[in-house]
Amino acid sequence: MRDISVVKPMKKLVCLLLVFALIISVSAFSSCSDNGGKTADNSPTEEYDKLLKQFAFKGECYATADNKSVYNKGIAYSDEDKKLNNNENTIFFIASITKQFTASAIMLLQERNMLSVSDTLSKYFPEYKYAGKITIDNLLRMRSGIPDYLNKEQTEVFKENYNPYSHSAEDNRKVIRDYIFSQKLEFNPDTDFNYTNSGYFLLAEIIEKVSKTAYKDFLKKEIFDKLGMSSTGFIDDKLPENFALPYNIKDENEISYKIKGAAFGCGDMVSSAVDLTKWADGFRNCKIINKNSYKAMINPDKNKDYGCGLYITEDKKSVYHAGNYIPYKSSLLISLDDTDFTCVVLSNYNFIQVDYIAKSFKEFYDKR
Repeated sequence: MRDISVVKPMKKLVCLLLVFALIISVSAFSSCSDNGGKTADNSPTEEYDKLLKQFAFKGECYATADNKSVYNKGIAYSDEDKKLNNNENTIFFIASITKQFTASAIMLLQERNMLSVSDTLSKYFPEYKYAGKITIDNLLRMRSGIPDYLNKEQTEVFKENYNPYSHSAEDNRKVIRDYIFSQKLEFNPDTDFNYTNSGYFLLAEIIEKVSKTAYKDFLKKEIFDKLGMSSTGFIDDKLPENFALPYNIKDENEISYKIKGAAFGCGDMVSSAVDLTKWADGFRNCKIINKNSYKAMINPDKNKDYGCGLYITEDKKSVYHAGNYIPYKSSLLISLDDTDFTCVVLSNYNFIQVDYIAKSFKEFYDKR
């Protein structure tokens, strides 16, 4: 006959050991994010999931704070035929997120006394009839009055001579530049704001003229390489490995060739969520540009909510920008407060609400 006085304590000990093991298991599980990194405590995962489900989102959402992963979810495919999933390393077109990189390159050149944002365009484009009225700063802040060559109505006009299949990117750039220079201004420079891709197209050309380096090579050397952004760059003739193919275009040539020169300096970059998070950290902590340049970029100056290649949230606590290169949609939000929060939203499914998602993720995180 067993001694009951011994069995009961043994049962208690076994139970305690099981509970302790369970606690350790749960703790270990909760400390791992989807990509194997650290997860911020109390991250509002349920709210994030619910929002993405509400919009039937396809793509990658990646959020970090204090150098820890807050949320990492790839939904649907980067290649539907091969059943490859979107993830934090998948490469997408980022479209107008490109503008903050162009603006940063201009600031770098100013720091090196190679140009000044107060320079008029006559220094760089003497053939342009309005060049003496427009400054580099006007281009950066969308206050030039130059019409947007990429709006629907204008695009149909310049595309009469634009050919992504038979022309080089340089030839197509000349077509666009000549078209921009042929247009009347919509308002006198520095008197109003109008979002226009034309200014950032011209800024990229100025970068090449001043640095005597190809725009894409300058960004690679001065920004991408310094921040370890190995998945960021530009598409020439071949799509990069791990590129997210759009759901409604199956011909790779159609994707890679039609952008030739079309979005130069204003929307032609590709990147991943991980790389854009590296950029956000580098920008916020002035690893590329100095503090004066950083302050200038996040200062709306005469505008309500636009600095240099960046929108500023109403509470002034974050900057952000969306990108639209059909069917790709993208958004990058960089907090300027002490949370160091970053949210990247990338879609290859013509998804529209990318900015709303990025801003909502920040609100959810702040309320956690």
